[in-house]
Amino acid sequence: KYDSFDGISQAGNNYTTPRDYAKLARHALTSATFDAVVRTTTTQQKAANVNRTYYWDNTNKLLGSYKGAIGIKTGTGTAAGPCLVFAAQRGKRTVVGVILNDPVNRYPDAVKMLDWAFGSKAPVKLRQLPPSAQKD
Repeated sequence: KYDSFDGISQAGNNYTTPRDYAKLARHALTSATFDAVVRTTTTQQKAANVNRTYYWDNTNKLLGSYKGAIGIKTGTGTAAGPCLVFAAQRGKRTVVGVILNDPVNRYPDAVKMLDWAFGSKAPVKLRQLPPSAQKD
């Protein structure tokens, strides 16, 4: 249940589960547009109605670091803490995972979960975000 479009509730009425996030992510990945957006590490877009260009950096450190990483969602909420909804694809298999309230190890933990799911283990050096990237 969400009472705001971005999931950050002023009234504290948002709630979900990791399973709900995973189901939503798996469904969203069926959209080619969504899939393309969450895989993008950086983009710049010119505003249609003003002379301004916007720059965005994807804060998902798995992108470009973990083989087959798709991305999906990073963020920090008051109750949920630092979160990560992630996915990776190898061959025809796509794995989706969710980590909530992990202020220190969300990316290393995601790597461990993906390695377990794919039955492989390879050293991963996480992508460093540019200084201009938003901190989530």
